[in-house]
Amino acid sequence: MTEVISLVHHIYGDGHPHYQRVIHFHNQHSLEGVKSTKGLLQGTLEVLKNGWIDRLADRVAVDISTDFLEAAREMASAGEKDAAAVLACSVLEDSLKRLAARTCSETLQKKELSVLANSLRKEGVIPKSTYSSIIGFKDLRNAAFHAKWDEVSKESVDLLLTFLPTFIDSYGVE
Repeated sequence: MTEVISLVHHIYGDGHPHYQRVIHFHNQHSLEGVKSTKGLLQGTLEVLKNGWIDRLADRVAVDISTDFLEAAREMASAGEKDAAAVLACSVLEDSLKRLAARTCSETLQKKELSVLANSLRKEGVIPKSTYSSIIGFKDLRNAAFHAKWDEVSKESVDLLLTFLPTFIDSYGVE
């Protein structure tokens, strides 16, 4: 029972009703409490089997992208174009990889930006105009990721920061 309590605590945390129920069942010291705990664990197993971890990973990725974009906007406004470029380009590339994994192939995960964009265009996931916009950010991405700061302009960072929210919303890669 100690292992069950630990497991449920780890999965759900102190305040979650499932954790509170397991503690209640444990304190009953009864066969009914054990049966109820078993039922709760079986339900948790089904939730895990049905993609809970994948959905959690997606939500975390969304939170990180949102935080990166907000930080990039703040940095760009403060004149920190280089750091803003790295964060914004990270969001662009991650968004493309998640879109490709969802619509084309997970094997594209390790491909570079232009290959991702081209694959998405060929598969009809994005139109030529969106493809052109993405490819237009390739030089910024390369400069930012290879610390060629003299090739990063505030204007290009601002353009990317304007493009990303629309792209993310349009293709559901939030």
